[in-house]
Amino acid sequence: MEDQPNHDLFACYYAVAFIDLLGQREAMRGLNRSLRRVLDATVKPRQSFPEPIKEVLDQMTAWELKHKRLSDGFVVFSSLARRDRFCPVVGVGSMLLACASLMLMSLAKGKPIHGGIDVGVGMKLYPGELYGPAVAKAYKLESSVAQYPRIVVGNSLRDYLVQGAQKAEEGIVDSFWKKSAESSLSFLGEDTDGHLIVDYLGEGVKAVFRDTIDEEILGRVEEFVWKQRETDRKAKNPKLVTRYLLLTEYLSSRSLLWFGQGDTEA
Repeated sequence: MEDQPNHDLFACYYAVAFIDLLGQREAMRGLNRSLRRVLDATVKPRQSFPEPIKEVLDQMTAWELKHKRLSDGFVVFSSLARRDRFCPVVGVGSMLLACASLMLMSLAKGKPIHGGIDVGVGMKLYPGELYGPAVAKAYKLESSVAQYPRIVVGNSLRDYLVQGAQKAEEGIVDSFWKKSAESSLSFLGEDTDGHLIVDYLGEGVKAVFRDTIDEEILGRVEEFVWKQRETDRKAKNPKLVTRYLLLTEYLSSRSLLWFGQGDTEA
């Protein structure tokens, strides 16, 4: 049961995302749909390996994301311990893709979210409930850094992926780990203010979602951002206007990548 203490206490590193839903209950259902969509994408690398090692590959591509609803948002986490997953970096890539999908979906629906994601130590005191510095680090990024619709990525998560991408390919596991880390790094990008974010319209995400995201979806995102900026301008709220100007700049910088035209409304 969820309220029963976890007797198998084990502290380890976790990748954790803290997402502010801004009171949007339907966003939780959207997350579950996003996780199902990204599963196929995370296991694609296995196709390049020969048949005899598929059982090992099944272990390497295994991943599990847990989520816990809070009063003002929810926490998504994945263990990085080798005892829990053969190749835990796969869970990080899945989390980043889920966050990218959720960002696009929320903006297209006119219900923005923001959040933070990082790596740190945590412990499950109760089944499905994570405690420790890992959650605090993700929450700090969400509450103090994100400021407007985006998901800010912490330095520890970046370093974890960089180290994985630098692995020497001394065997199948190391080779797969390296490729997964490199793929996950392609889901990150530098925002206009210099912070690292989940690059939900970047090249890495496009390679996964190119058949899912069309011009209509991006158009709805741009329309919402423009209308929100105008609403804040008429309300004489310079703080919010500035934030949505930054978001507009991000969208403009990615429009050419997706559709070969940079005509985001100014």
